[in-house]
Amino acid sequence: MRELVKDKKTVLKIATSLFLFVGLLTSVVLVQQNQDIREHAQTGSVVTVGCQDNGITITSGEKKFYSPGERINLTIRGKEFNSSAPKLTNIVLWYAPANGNLRTTATSAENWKNTNITGSYNASTKSWTGTWVLPTEDGEYILAPNFIQSDNYACSSNPGYLCPDCHTGYQFDRSSAQRIPRETYSCKGCHKTFVVSRTASNPGGYDMKSYYNFSPGYNWVYKGYNFTESTPQEFYSYFSIEEKSSICGHTVLPLRFTKSNLYGHWGPKGHNRLAGVYNQRHLLTYFQSGERWSDRTLGLLFHKSYNFPSTSTNPISELGVYNPIDGLSLRHFSEDTNRNFQNNYFSPYLWGENGATEGYEYSQTNIAYVNSLTKLATLREKYPKLTDQQLFCKLDYEMSGNGAWRMAYLSDNLSNTDNYGGKVFNYGLYTGSLMRLRVYESWGGGSTREDLFMVPNLGIVRMDKKGGASQDTGRITNPDYIMSLVSYYIGGDLKINFTDLNSNPLPSNRVARGGSYKIKVKSKDRQGNFTVPYSGWLEVRRCITSSPSIECAPYDPANPTANGWAAFKWGRWVWLGEATETLSSSIAVGTRHAYYRPFINTAPGDYTGEVSISKTELPWGNETHLTIY
Repeated sequence: MRELVKDKKTVLKIATSLFLFVGLLTSVVLVQQNQDIREHAQTGSVVTVGCQDNGITITSGEKKFYSPGERINLTIRGKEFNSSAPKLTNIVLWYAPANGNLRTTATSAENWKNTNITGSYNASTKSWTGTWVLPTEDGEYILAPNFIQSDNYACSSNPGYLCPDCHTGYQFDRSSAQRIPRETYSCKGCHKTFVVSRTASNPGGYDMKSYYNFSPGYNWVYKGYNFTESTPQEFYSYFSIEEKSSICGHTVLPLRFTKSNLYGHWGPKGHNRLAGVYNQRHLLTYFQSGERWSDRTLGLLFHKSYNFPSTSTNPISELGVYNPIDGLSLRHFSEDTNRNFQNNYFSPYLWGENGATEGYEYSQTNIAYVNSLTKLATLREKYPKLTDQQLFCKLDYEMSGNGAWRMAYLSDNLSNTDNYGGKVFNYGLYTGSLMRLRVYESWGGGSTREDLFMVPNLGIVRMDKKGGASQDTGRITNPDYIMSLVSYYIGGDLKINFTDLNSNPLPSNRVARGGSYKIKVKSKDRQGNFTVPYSGWLEVRRCITSSPSIECAPYDPANPTANGWAAFKWGRWVWLGEATETLSSSIAVGTRHAYYRPFINTAPGDYTGEVSISKTELPWGNETHLTIY
């Protein structure tokens, strides 16, 4: 295989690549959560050359991000740390995508390269000067110079190894004799991350924060058909945004997926041979500051799976029991603070970037971390003093599936006459022009594609999905399933009224003990009118008086249970605008003065230590009176 630090004048005959992954060394010792404090490695006397402090200089002017294909001028300064030892004879530059597998031996887009780098080494100044024409693909790239001694020992600046202190550099032998053990000794290298983004300075383009339209309490209901069986299977899927969470030191915005049956989203039955047995929560970094990546990006930081509640009479209303067998973290590299060389701009598992323009495509290679129980079992043996919660946040570097992620932003139109498999499905709340985000993902031996039809200040109004679909920019043909928006809540107060079981007005809003009634709930559309049936749980505050004409004592928001008031989650799931309540025959008589608003879910509280950190105060709806006699 090709050696990473190959001198242009020398053809190497080494069978093993510098970046061959042979496992993590047992000398890596985790001593506290989220941080590796390593024993200082023996630097030895083999390599005595390396990088000067601040050894990489961009002489053409440093920027936060660069345009694709931009030419930059560089100076790399080396150093001999022992004047009597072998001399520094050359500096060779290599680069790789920061989110690639830095220890890969594969010949692929993620491998280390030295193309489009031209320059020369000056022995008298111990420095290399030249130019690098940056890649044309958006992404983050690591530039890692190698410092070569006269005796063919060298210091590589690859930060991807986990031997003690090897984030600074790694010693190796360029000869075939293998005179020192691999992945054992550190050295003083240097590396730098460069961001290439064609949209970072774009004043226009798509406002992806508006297109996703995520905020705590918002929700969307979709009706769909799954075509993976001979007869299309109907389903409903429910997307809801929870309160913000903190997990492993990160702030995330959880997006919860539930469904009416196994054929719905997330992970629908039949799609790519899935069994449909999971619900999920996607923990998103949503255009927010305070992370290593840019607040212009949206990405998936974790996902967590929950067993589909198959025995429930109303499964779409329930998340299910947390299942740690199928967990995944999309953090890049590890929580070792010595290796923050990634995520300078693009968020992990990128879902969108503000400023993208029509037809713009973006691709990246994914690094994922399995945080399943099987992985935790290995970590328990390695770090026996840590709790499972700590182990969830301490995941070893692992390339999961060697996956690729590709997006395109496209103008489109949506109508209710779209023909799929010879069938026309007339449903959905939205028709007209919109943006279609084509998302294509491949891994191992599979692939999947989604077309997300999106409207600003509303959200996703339709999704088409197919396994094994092409990457072209046309619409998916013969999708595995489609689903379209039939209801939503995107903020504002609610309008509440009561009816009898036949949906007729309830006379004087009176109901006998032991009787039943319906609550009807509508939310505002984008024009501010109460036209959209609400779905989800409700929060209520109410007091009881002897008649509607007698007012309750003042409500104190700081003390919601004072002055005769009660505040609680109402125990009936509202589905497409209504819910039925049957009263106990022994319930207290009187008039309930009540206000309702959407109930916002919080972190379920599993062993990972995730906690909700926000408290969103959505507006209360109109006052209602229900007299029980």
